Amino acid sequence: MRRDGFSVYGIMASVAMVGVLSSVFMPMSVCRAERSRHELTVQRMEAILTGMFGADVLASHGYFGDMGVLPPDIASLIVRGAQPAFALDTNGIRVGWNGPYVRHLDPNSALSEDLWGMPFSYDGVTAQLTSSGADRQLGTADDIILSATLEAASGDLQVSMLGVLATGPPVPLDPNDVLQVRVSYSNNGAPATQDLSWNGSDFALSGIHSGVHAVTVSGRGAYAGTSSSVVLVVHPGLNRLTLALEKPPGGSESDGDSESESGSFESVFMPMSVRQAERSRHELTVQRMEAILTGMFGADVLASHGYFGDMGVLPPDIASLIVRGAQPAFALDTNGIPVGWNGPYVRHLDPNSALSEDLWGMPFSYDGVTAQLTSSGADRQIGTADDIILPATLEVATGDLQVSMLGVLATGPPVPLDPNDVLQVQVSYSNNGAPAIQDLSWNGSDFALSGIHSGVHAVAVNGTGAYAGTSSSVMLVVHPGLNRLTLALEKPAGGSESDSDSESESDSFEQDDDYN
Repeated sequence: MRRDGFSVYGIMASVAMVGVLSSVFMPMSVCRAERSRHELTVQRMEAILTGMFGADVLASHGYFGDMGVLPPDIASLIVRGAQPAFALDTNGIRVGWNGPYVRHLDPNSALSEDLWGMPFSYDGVTAQLTSSGADRQLGTADDIILSATLEAASGDLQVSMLGVLATGPPVPLDPNDVLQVRVSYSNNGAPATQDLSWNGSDFALSGIHSGVHAVTVSGRGAYAGTSSSVVLVVHPGLNRLTLALEKPPGGSESDGDSESESGSFESVFMPMSVRQAERSRHELTVQRMEAILTGMFGADVLASHGYFGDMGVLPPDIASLIVRGAQPAFALDTNGIPVGWNGPYVRHLDPNSALSEDLWGMPFSYDGVTAQLTSSGADRQIGTADDIILPATLEVATGDLQVSMLGVLATGPPVPLDPNDVLQVQVSYSNNGAPAIQDLSWNGSDFALSGIHSGVHAVAVNGTGAYAGTSSSVMLVVHPGLNRLTLALEKPAGGSESDSDSESESDSFEQDDDYN
């Protein structure tokens, strides 16, 4: 005879079914969470390495570029302590500590740890970073290792030298006309120099650290009393530089004769020298333009998001990247996100110096709406075929933020939330250097915020219903493209059994919690 209600067999079948579903979906959610932790751990490690070595553009060469040595520990990237203070030496190069190099990394916060709550291991000889991974034990198969050796951050500098006459193109120099070549750089935060000999052909200095160096050549003979110097950034790999000595007026006729006698030699090599010089000017001009754009938008790592990330708008002009003026000062708002001017964003760019110009001595043109930079090129005229144009639009530096929300029970896996259980989602960010907040509604499914600028944002959710009195918040860096975030509300102790039942029934449609 059938009776109303559930039979013992029905209850047992339901329990078995729940167990089967849990065995399918719980491992899936665990895998997703572990994958997310792995990806964010790698991002944090990349941020630390970027703080050490900077980005491969003029804008930043990190601790290693300023100090000439590896940091003794991670904390040295953000706390100066007894390290030499930043200064420009007599050759105009930067030496000393100019941090913080990882601006959002606090050695006392979770950002100095991996996403499993374990501190990163750092090798001060090779710069290798290691996370112990999900098992929280170093030396096991799931360790995450990012290596960066001194070789990766050093380069070779090849220098050519030419003479400049009162008339005519540059000519090769005689080794008897050069007295000294000197390279100045930072060594453990202190000024250092190295003198080199030149035997009439290109010379190379190998294995010098990345960062800013000054190269000076002094003349003698026909070029007595002359000198030429340049401040350049050494990148990993091969770096080429051409220095020219200008002969003083009133040189003897015999000097002129000797130079004329070499006409057949010059006719072969001088056009090549001119082409090399123009190519060098073009390459260095592009590097300077990249430096300015990097100052605007930062590097695509946590370490820096430039002027646009801090201010939430494009700079009105190039000078705004290095001079604060009336722009809002940098501060952390109530949600802990950076807002306001935190420059200089292009540290070696002075609007009154040649670094704000191209290598032909012409100022860069800047479009404050699209962020496009233009050099007039070798003909020194804007709007001609040899213009060098680097476009950077707001679309390049904005992203879409997709947010999923879950509930966390005292036991069992996370479960989807009921829309009636969420009161408010709030996104905090910088708007023209001032704190701004956007309130969002949530209807039970993932929601997206489109076209928000790159940089640091805070996202907070406050619960109602079964999750009354709870909240969840996170600071994240929005990158260009799609960014995914999962926020979880933890149910307070003493929630009703019916709440637990209704949440368990929705396990089968748990959302993906991947991060970009």
